[in-house]
Amino acid sequence: MTKSEKVRPWWRLAWLGWCYVAVVAAVAVTAYASPVSNTNAGAFLGLPILTFPLGVVAIAPAYVLPVLVAVLSGADPDSGSWLVGTTFTFVWMMTAWGNALAARALVGFIGTYQLRLCGSLRRNRI
Repeated sequence: MTKSEKVRPWWRLAWLGWCYVAVVAAVAVTAYASPVSNTNAGAFLGLPILTFPLGVVAIAPAYVLPVLVAVLSGADPDSGSWLVGTTFTFVWMMTAWGNALAARALVGFIGTYQLRLCGSLRRNRI
């Protein structure tokens, strides 16, 4: 098997996918580090937009899980606990990772479809 024939495992991302996940993580850290009353409230609004379409599904877990972690750990959700912030960032990172995997699958499907279409056009001389 040559290097070009190797297929990545389904969970691995290309560098562009990891850059996307890193940007979402940076926005999540910014959103958590600043309260909603500050000027960085746009980061709270930007996360679902940046991680669309899975971001719509992640809104509930991203805001409920950190509160649950705070209650279970005994920390105040408004105190800025590192555990709560890590949970908040982790949920948004996993959402971005799922989006990147879906995009990779979509690009692979479109590429395969185009190759098949071009091959059939060449055979039929259309």
